Amino acid sequence: MERPRARRAALTVALVLFAACLFAACTDGSRGSLRDGAPTLRPSGGVSPESDDDPIPTPPSDPGPPPPTLPTSTFKSAKVCGGCHDAIYDQWTDSMHMRALTSPLMIAETNKAVRGPYAGVANPDPKRLCVNCHSPSAARVTTSASIPLGDDSTLWREGINCQTCHQFAGAPTSGGGGYSTGFMKGLAPGDTVFGGLTDPAPTSGHASARADAFDRPNTMCGNCHNVHFDLDGDGRIEKGKDLVLQQTWDEYVTDYRDRGGEGTCISCHMPVVRGLARVTNDPSTPTREVHDHSFFGVDYSLDDLAQREATRASRTALLREAARLQVDQVTSTAGLVTFRVRITNASTGHNLPTGFAFVRQMWVEARALDDAGVLVASSGLVASPDADLCEAEVLAEDSPLASFVRGCDGVDRSLVHFQQKLVDRVRVARVDGRVVRDALDQPVLEGARGSSEVLIQYLEGGPVARRRPSDGAALGLLRPFESRAFAYELATGDATTRRLVVRLLFRNVAPYFVRGLAADAAKDVPNLAELAKNLEIVEMASATIDVPPN
Repeated sequence: MERPRARRAALTVALVLFAACLFAACTDGSRGSLRDGAPTLRPSGGVSPESDDDPIPTPPSDPGPPPPTLPTSTFKSAKVCGGCHDAIYDQWTDSMHMRALTSPLMIAETNKAVRGPYAGVANPDPKRLCVNCHSPSAARVTTSASIPLGDDSTLWREGINCQTCHQFAGAPTSGGGGYSTGFMKGLAPGDTVFGGLTDPAPTSGHASARADAFDRPNTMCGNCHNVHFDLDGDGRIEKGKDLVLQQTWDEYVTDYRDRGGEGTCISCHMPVVRGLARVTNDPSTPTREVHDHSFFGVDYSLDDLAQREATRASRTALLREAARLQVDQVTSTAGLVTFRVRITNASTGHNLPTGFAFVRQMWVEARALDDAGVLVASSGLVASPDADLCEAEVLAEDSPLASFVRGCDGVDRSLVHFQQKLVDRVRVARVDGRVVRDALDQPVLEGARGSSEVLIQYLEGGPVARRRPSDGAALGLLRPFESRAFAYELATGDATTRRLVVRLLFRNVAPYFVRGLAADAAKDVPNLAELAKNLEIVEMASATIDVPPN
């Protein structure tokens, strides 16, 4: 994960919530400088971990009332910071952090949930779970749960901005970004900017202070890259009892780091920028190690093609370093080709895929070709980036989402793909009466009897693994360092396979998900269905095998 050993792949619709370098030196003469070094601000609540490898606590089950709503003028626009920190500002404008509340999918899914299963749920939580995390500073100035947030400023259009990280003076908590009493309570708006430097340069633009969270900046990711809600109020998060939608931080700290992984959230998603020596555009300020504030992951803006192009190289590099693919045990006769495909989560500090893995699609495409190079059999083959995988559970007769699928004439029974299924009701999986547990010692979930795949989260629901029709294998997520093999038997008619081409592919959003959300989102995002054509498929790994005659 850490260059050159590896880099991290796949991060959620929100990406990484942290910042590693301080906005340090402006000289616009607007206020007095802090010239005697930076004081350290310790959090007033929570428990500070000793290192980036330590778990962070879940928000308390009885946190008290949320902080008061603030005036819309409380937080400055990122454009103000950009006046002195133009390079960092430009990086941020290419980020999905900036688009955290303006992403068409975010708007459609949030508003659909607020109008639907959360309609009778009282504010502030969990009705505001989404907006709290996608823009904590904007959520502090409004009581709205749907988007736009309804304030008279443009703050919500900046999503996760400079203030979100650099005016956070609290203690990181697991999933605390989604709580109105969590991350938002640690925001300290004003004229002081927090960071991790012990020797910030004098500045007349703002005061500078060290905040405790910046001593272990990776822990800040856990605020929003665990997404859960403590339904039973016992101060613990347990699948089957509580809402659990995303566990990227837990996967990183409890699985990857505990098993010897050496990378960090920052080394992958916020690497040092080569050739950039200062965090400001003032040449007299000290040279610094500057980290990339574009926070690149696997997401991009469906409605901003310039942003998609600007981030493509970084996104592709992450994905191509994430996994390995191996093909062996190949046999071919007239009418049948058999082989085995092994997929390894090679370098990511979390599961593959991670984040909201019920929208992510990572799958195996296998093509069998005859002597003339003509396709004689396939699995996982799609005609275009906006064509769907022909997955059995989505296409089932009782599936409410089948009508949104395009490009399928039937079920691909051999399909291997790792997209989870979001269902409206879950239950704990048991074998011989005993609860099945995963690598994080959490109960494994399955769809409850009569449950359906859905496009939005229900408090009683959650993501579960799909099953492969050909052999019944559970297609769960790949843990860090995990390797898993899948056997194939593809019928080729009268032809004999002479070449086998196998690829591991990735698409950050399933096309049917976009079309499904668009079905009742015309008021919120009028052109959402059309945006499916802007989806991209990235090749993560590939193998080509010349099959000799028997």
